[in-house]
This record gives sequence, structure tokens and C-alpha cells, in this order.
Amino acid sequence: MAYQPDKPQQLTTIAVLQLVSGVINLFFAWWLAATAWGTVGTLASCGVGMVLGFLGSLVGCPLGFLVSYCGMACGAIGMLLIPIGALELVAGIMGLAQPGGSGSLGKLAAWAEVLSLLAGGLVSGVIGIVSLVLYRDPQVAGFLETHRP
Repeated sequence: MAYQPDKPQQLTTIAVLQLVSGVINLFFAWWLAATAWGTVGTLASCGVGMVLGFLGSLVGCPLGFLVSYCGMACGAIGMLLIPIGALELVAGIMGLAQPGGSGSLGKLAAWAEVLSLLAGGLVSGVIGIVSLVLYRDPQVAGFLETHRP
């Protein structure tokens, strides 16, 4: 990467943070979030299943048995971190490779990182908030305005 004297250091910081977050999401965080969501979903639905199973046994309905296995599907929520991680990697690489940074793709990745908090991506969410704060810096905003593709 060639040195660019007018490129704000914050853009390089954002790109590196997004690369790190992308690697974490692709190789670790999705599994951790899927396990946590699956566990919570299973425990919650087992509680509902036990209540329905007890009530069902009074009326002869096996519905409680079926409900307890549906909670495991909650683990799929954690897998939403995989495409977010891929977006972070692409935005980070473009931010380091292009003189103008990744621009709007980097901002999109930052917002996706913030939304990843809903899926359990704590590291990604914090990095997204830090990235959005850095994007609001007047020097960064001015640089991105003059270096639009």
C-alpha cells in the first residue's frame, strides 16, 4: 500500500478494524452466537413444551413434545454474522487498497456491524459504533466527499 499524504489515518483505522471484525465473525463469532441462541431457544421452548406437554397429557395431545425441538432453530440467528463478516472483509480490503477508502461500502458495513448486535455480534457491534464515530470526523467526511469514485 502506497503512502497517501492526504488520506486521514482514521480511514486506515476503520479498514483494519473491519478486517479484524470480519475475520472474528467468519471464524468464531457466528459459532458462539449460534450456540448461545440455540441454547436459549431450546431452554425457552422446552419450558413451553413442558407446560404444553403437561396440559396436552391431560387432554391427550402430543403438542408439547413437538414444541421442545423447535427452539433449536433459534441457533440460525447466529449464522447471520457470516454474511456480515464477509461484507466487513470486503469493506476492509477495499478501504486499505483504494486511495479514497471504501466510502459508502465502509459505511454500509459499519451499519451492518451495529445491527449485528441483534444476532449476538458484540465485537462487531462495538467496532461498527467506533467506525461510525470515525466517519463523522470532519477531516474524514471532507476527504470522502472529494474522493468519491
